[in-house]
Amino acid sequence: KFARQLYPHLTPYYTESASLIVSKGQPAEALYFIKTGMVHARLTPNGPVLFPLTEPGSFFGEHVLCSLVHARTSSYHFVSGGQCELISLKHKDLVRVSLKMLSTEGLERVAHALKDEAISKMRLRYWAIRLLVGEETHSSEPYAALLLQAYWVKRVGIGVLQTLDPKGLYPDFFPPAKAVGASRAPTSRGSCHPPPIAPPLTKRISWTLRLPDDEQSESEPQTSLSLAKLLSTTPRPTAFSQAASADPMPAGDSRPAACNAVMAEAAEAVEAAEVVEAAEAVEVAEAAE
Repeated sequence: KFARQLYPHLTPYYTESASLIVSKGQPAEALYFIKTGMVHARLTPNGPVLFPLTEPGSFFGEHVLCSLVHARTSSYHFVSGGQCELISLKHKDLVRVSLKMLSTEGLERVAHALKDEAISKMRLRYWAIRLLVGEETHSSEPYAALLLQAYWVKRVGIGVLQTLDPKGLYPDFFPPAKAVGASRAPTSRGSCHPPPIAPPLTKRISWTLRLPDDEQSESEPQTSLSLAKLLSTTPRPTAFSQAASADPMPAGDSRPAACNAVMAEAAEAVEAAEVVEAAEAVEVAEAAE
């Protein structure tokens, strides 16, 4: 029944070779499913392929549904690797049909699938960068920049996603429940006001970032630098400590506010840091260890 309800909202989408489907830094117009062909994920439109999407049913463009500020835009350029036949589904149609047709358990399965897909793409990006790190043609500055990217993806990107609840990551599938049959207490003026709605869960998020299960082997390049050391090379306030000690998210906001602040600061610092400073930070940290 769920598939039949989605069918009227599915739109065929055809591309020629080397066609840009989703641009990096931009929100996707829809969720795209691969029917035939291959789609490449790249950091630049004509750059090396980080990973391909080839399996029928593979999808991309789901980042718009994520509540994290840094994840609402695409982290890659998705470019067709040849003639492709795709199926597009607008995000609002997916959310509306899901809320109408699926139970709470079904919605949780959708949210978990979206989270797993985001982590999977992050892992593919991490290993693609590690392969570039292994090349011996880099000078010190590009090498330090690649190490910094690999560190950010593994410790901040994958590490934070693994610790977050899918319900908080994709709040569109879990709208706040409306109070039904709530009792009304008369005031001194005789008017009635509904009782206050309980605020959402205000559990503070732990910011002890953990490495994924695939720990590095001794033969791999050292990328275990402290992000605090790298960020300390720039004259920026310690927003990590500020975000960690911030007030819980306000009532009515289902997004992990502290997570947004930390991830946005990390992304800004990583992109704004000079490559030379990153190289110096790598050398200093390795010497200290």
